[in-house]
Amino acid sequence: MNKKQFLGSTEIVGRQERFDQRNVAFTRLGMGLLGEDVKDCWMSESPDPFWRMLYAYTRKENSIVWHLRRAVNGPVKPERVKLDSPGETSTKIKRAAKFFGASLVGITLLDQAYVYTHRGRNTDLEDGTFGEEIVNNHKYAIVVGYVMDYDHIEKSNSYESDAETGRAYVEAAKIAVMLAEFIRELGYPALAHHFRQEEVLHAPLAVAAGLGELGRNGYVISPDYGPRFRTGVVTTDLPMEIDKPTNNHIQDFCNYCAICSQLCPADAIPDGEKTVVRGVSKWPLNADACIKYWAADPDNNLACALCMKYCPYNTR
Repeated sequence: MNKKQFLGSTEIVGRQERFDQRNVAFTRLGMGLLGEDVKDCWMSESPDPFWRMLYAYTRKENSIVWHLRRAVNGPVKPERVKLDSPGETSTKIKRAAKFFGASLVGITLLDQAYVYTHRGRNTDLEDGTFGEEIVNNHKYAIVVGYVMDYDHIEKSNSYESDAETGRAYVEAAKIAVMLAEFIRELGYPALAHHFRQEEVLHAPLAVAAGLGELGRNGYVISPDYGPRFRTGVVTTDLPMEIDKPTNNHIQDFCNYCAICSQLCPADAIPDGEKTVVRGVSKWPLNADACIKYWAADPDNNLACALCMKYCPYNTR
């Protein structure tokens, strides 16, 4: 009998298949595959200026995150600095991440199962790289988390909570970009990944790096902050000591809680048992239903954070 394998509290039951970024729900939405009405709601100009500047769908030059797309990579200093032990290097990298604003930071090996197979974001269409194969052979992944403001998320659904989500995405992106720049200045290659320019899946890397556990609502849930944080990733070959996944029995709690499922207005979160998705036992979200609900009321909001808001781990 094969011994069960776990990533923290998440059971790995088979070969973990890589995911094609062209199949991400946001991409399919932007291509009209979820319906032209949903696409029109999402892609047309939002009435909220915070949404427009934070999410970069219109007048992209007015959005800092659009500019951060161009800042994920850069030249590597030709001379490498003399490194300490991998453990001491990890400590210094974590201190740098915290200095740049990270609330959480962990380090793991870059499992190729968590690298997308092909480029597939709407922004890749602008660059002419849509559909290109992704090759990322870096050895390590540093995952940074930026905590969102509790009071703003409590206003979900609203453009106020949407703005807080966008702001946290931008802050996580800035941290990842600066940390990658810092590592390149040490003489090692480093590539930043954020929600507008990424080659990797954040959630499984965050679990592997010990930031939290995968919850029923699809978020990585931290014991300290619950699901109320956004992530950025840096992949690199800088030799570091890795962290271990954690198991604080959050999935055990999710197993009988199911508040997020009961209160989800889109019925996008399953209330039953886990199922196997690409070799992983988890609660599979209905991303299409989720996004269609997001786009249903563009005069008042274009996103939803109710499953984050109502999660019992979401505390001040």
